Amino acid sequence: MAKKKQTLTSTNVNKSKTHLSPCKAVSNPWTAISWKNTIADCDKSIINPTYCALHGIDALDLPEPYSGDFCNSNVVLLNLNPGLNPCSKAFYKNKTYFGERKNTLLQNTACGFMWFKNITCNSGCLHSGCMWWKQKTKILRGLITNRPLNLFVLEYFPYHTASSFNFPKNLPSNNFRDSLLCQAMVARKLLVIMRGTKLWDSLINRFSSVPYTNIIKAKNPQNFSLTPNNFNINDWNVLINTLMS
Repeated sequence: MAKKKQTLTSTNVNKSKTHLSPCKAVSNPWTAISWKNTIADCDKSIINPTYCALHGIDALDLPEPYSGDFCNSNVVLLNLNPGLNPCSKAFYKNKTYFGERKNTLLQNTACGFMWFKNITCNSGCLHSGCMWWKQKTKILRGLITNRPLNLFVLEYFPYHTASSFNFPKNLPSNNFRDSLLCQAMVARKLLVIMRGTKLWDSLINRFSSVPYTNIIKAKNPQNFSLTPNNFNINDWNVLINTLMS
């Protein structure tokens, strides 16, 4: 029997059996993103030009609330925020970059992990996101060669910033982020906390009445990498076995 494909819409869960609160059905706020509209419509009352200038948000770049194929990934990496692309101007209105990001935002069928692809600007320079993720997963990709490395990255804050700050907890697009996290927990996906441990722990505990056990945490979130040295041996084996399953 073919494996049933998970959907991106939330379903109710029997809390008494799973210890999880029902996931709320939330509309995807990222469907209208374009080069002229890089802020989710629901966020514009907060993420305005003044706020962007104050907190170093690059509102010219496309938002990055998540990367990867949620439905086909059994590992969800929990990150804090996407950093600034030093070459963002070179990728402004780049068709390949926009196409990959749009497919990811819409979660089109088999969108894959865009950062494992070769996204280049007109002068042939590789996007910094591709360089970063290929470097951070080099050992992992060398170990798993017989299948695609299906990862899904969920960002706590969706917009590119120079550094982290006191992110707004009332950002409307957070509802969709929280729905994805809830769905990941219902599906018992492996959660890997990259950065922002306290923030993610608070969200995870909101959805479960008992500690969520299918979770591992990086030893060095300030210099994150998917390598054996950044996890204890048991957690590393859990990651490998989950990706191979």
